[in-house]
Amino acid sequence: MVNLRSALIRALGLFGLAPARSVRPLAERAEKAEARAEEFKSKLAETRSELQSARARTEELQKQLKAVQADAERHKNRATDATSAADKWRAKAEKLRVKFSKTSGSVQAASEHLMATETKLDLLEAAINVLDRRTRQAGSPASGTPENGPAS
Repeated sequence: MVNLRSALIRALGLFGLAPARSVRPLAERAEKAEARAEEFKSKLAETRSELQSARARTEELQKQLKAVQADAERHKNRATDATSAADKWRAKAEKLRVKFSKTSGSVQAASEHLMATETKLDLLEAAINVLDRRTRQAGSPASGTPENGPAS
């Protein structure tokens, strides 16, 4: 019987047929493999979808990065311009301080000169008044006339 059975299985094998007890485990393994293949296909589709959304997000982030970099460059240029303008104003302020110092010294010297001149004028005015009084006093008793005001 073993020979007949082996011969029959070989004959059926030529036609692509096999006994049920050897086919069932293979069929179960095939079903499990197909289920795993479907699971892998769904995971692959999900992964592709995630990859696509990740690529889109990456592109969006790259655009944002470029915009931020351009904005940073613009702000850097403005800061450089502001710094150079501030340096110019500092230089002008320093020039004005120096000029103010020189002018302040000149003003002080001119003020002292003016005070000296005013003092001299006050002395001259006092001297003129003294001479005027002396002249009037000297002229009054000799002529016998009352004191006349200055001639106009």
